[in-house]
Amino acid sequence: MEKCISDKCYDKYFLIFLTPPPKAIALRQINEIDGLILENEKVKYENASIQKTKQDKINLKKTKNEKNIEILRQSLENMNIENIKLKKKVDLMLSKYQKQIDILEEKNSQLNIKFEQAYEMLSKSKQKKLNKILPN
Repeated sequence: MEKCISDKCYDKYFLIFLTPPPKAIALRQINEIDGLILENEKVKYENASIQKTKQDKINLKKTKNEKNIEILRQSLENMNIENIKLKKKVDLMLSKYQKQIDILEEKNSQLNIKFEQAYEMLSKSKQKKLNKILPN
């Protein structure tokens, strides 16, 4: 203690760089990858939707002047098949979004529990100050 006072060690700042463990880095990257995958699915859906509307317009122009019932029936079946494919993509995307929402809700509930625990550890005066700062 005397040595520290004589050397004035309390005036010196020591920077300590702690690298997070590899497991934490990997988990953080997995979450980022999940977000990128969801964005990619969204872009794929938007592109497929745009392509579908263009294809529908082309098919509509072709079938507008067509008088053969078999060709009309075939074009309608093709449109139904494309609609089913698009619906499957949307359902897959919605299920992935729902999984992401569930994960975020779980994290939010854990954070709320930790906040409540930390709040209870505060003194009454600090709790009052915090109540003034935070909205209800």
